[in-house]
Amino acid sequence: MFPNNTDIIAQYISEIVQKFKGLRSNKKIIFDSGQTVVTPIIKEILSRLTLNFKLLTEPRGLNPLVEDGYKNICEAVIREKADLGVLWDGDCDRVVFIDKTGKLIPQSYILGIIAKNYKKAAFDMRAGLAAYTTDYIITPSWAQNLKYAMQDDPKIGFAGEVSGHLIFREWYGIDDGIFGALKFIELMGDLDIKSNYIDIIEENFEYKTDPALVLDKIADYYRSKDFLVSVLDGVTVSSGEFHLNIRQSLTEPFLRLNLEARTQGKINLIHDEICSLV
Repeated sequence: MFPNNTDIIAQYISEIVQKFKGLRSNKKIIFDSGQTVVTPIIKEILSRLTLNFKLLTEPRGLNPLVEDGYKNICEAVIREKADLGVLWDGDCDRVVFIDKTGKLIPQSYILGIIAKNYKKAAFDMRAGLAAYTTDYIITPSWAQNLKYAMQDDPKIGFAGEVSGHLIFREWYGIDDGIFGALKFIELMGDLDIKSNYIDIIEENFEYKTDPALVLDKIADYYRSKDFLVSVLDGVTVSSGEFHLNIRQSLTEPFLRLNLEARTQGKINLIHDEICSLV
């Protein structure tokens, strides 16, 4: 006989609380679950942990990477003088983080902080320079590809995607945003996350011609400049100074750019190049 939904939820909450019962942090943390189906679960879990926190449950957008999704928590972090913000999407399989200045922390930076605690990690093609803090492999974008990689390679203890999916072998190899948030808080310890990163999180470009032709044009341009170019998932260009991935969205009529660089000048240069090519 299968347990009813109440039993499953109670078991989940109990297991999460048991996993993080020793979690301590001197940081003030703002959590934002919005008005979603997971809010009652998050409330119960946080009530059983020893954290200095405030939970936001006001209506907001469900995508944590766009302004109507993260605006509330960014303002709350500044207003409450919090050290960290934690924000989930509508079904809680993605989680993103806000620094104490109210700025969205680039996901590559989050991936790197987590990954250095594992012998091997897997990232999607969009992950940038800050993620590479341990031995790693790269997969095409889509969280399921990271799960496949983890299943195929027992050395991979963590996998992450820049959209906010965090996958841990120790937690059934699934992308659970609640577990991912608490695990990040545990691993970051007393680390003071400062706004010293330069990143274009995700920018959409409308295309006027066949997107495949646009991507070919971008790939040819960077090959002509002797950069290492991959076309495994869109176009990915890497160097010691920048990392970019531009690919066709599977759900919207856009080409989607993820770009990271070590200096603002390099960001501006590469961004201008992409704009001219698109």
